[in-house]
Amino acid sequence: MKMISFNQIGFRYRLGSQVFRDFSMTLSPGHVYGVLGENGVGKSTLMKLASGVLIPTAGSVTIDGREASLREEATMAKIIYLPEEFSLPALTLDEFRKVTAPFYPSFSDESFEEYCRVLDVVRDRRLDKLSMGQRKRAYLAFAFACRAEWLLLDEPTNGLDVAAKEAFRRLVARYVDEGQSIIISTHSVREIDSLIDHLIILDRKGIVLDASIGEIGSRLRFGRCSAEEEPLYSESTLAGTSGVMVNTTDEESPVDIEMLFMSSLRSTERLRRLFNTKTE
Repeated sequence: MKMISFNQIGFRYRLGSQVFRDFSMTLSPGHVYGVLGENGVGKSTLMKLASGVLIPTAGSVTIDGREASLREEATMAKIIYLPEEFSLPALTLDEFRKVTAPFYPSFSDESFEEYCRVLDVVRDRRLDKLSMGQRKRAYLAFAFACRAEWLLLDEPTNGLDVAAKEAFRRLVARYVDEGQSIIISTHSVREIDSLIDHLIILDRKGIVLDASIGEIGSRLRFGRCSAEEEPLYSESTLAGTSGVMVNTTDEESPVDIEMLFMSSLRSTERLRRLFNTKTE
């Protein structure tokens, strides 16, 4: 079965603290995963381990059963990773496409042309001379056109203007409709909350929550609340007190991902118990 599996992995940066210890998780195809957590919990590290950029110090990360750290050509063709900050070579985007696209058998020139138009990409200037926002739009157009099975995006909307963010959201929805999967690590929850169908929240102990949006909405209720309801998190608004409560009804509640993330900071262990999440 197609999947990315983190199998009891451990990872420590040299001279740094332990990031993961006995960490396990499975990602299935056909989803838009949102990965949330405070700085330092390992969101970017998770992306780098999945793409084979980093090698776990214990355990293994596999893509369709093959170890990502081996960086085999057939395995790497299934995945493309866009870090939060990156550099590009002294080539125009068309030159970069000519050199790099052959590594991705499903690359679509037709889609590439379209995505460049949608994202308003500068194609006739050297990539290393572009601003961060221009570089990100260029690489996003290329990445989407690769049509890889897994697209890993670390803070993809940073540096994008309003129009580019809207174009990005449209491309994400289309990408998954065509059968690919996306993993998005971000702090800008409001910009992608309508796209995510599965949410993963991390802390320094491991996974706080790993659930579909549907499951979250069936177990938790978001909206007006009172202290008597013992909310996991609450905040005062002009309309009164809003928060996150245990859902005691049979109706699925619309999920407020930003409020859920605040719940994970304020009521971490309670959220773990509700979703039966094991720590490392």
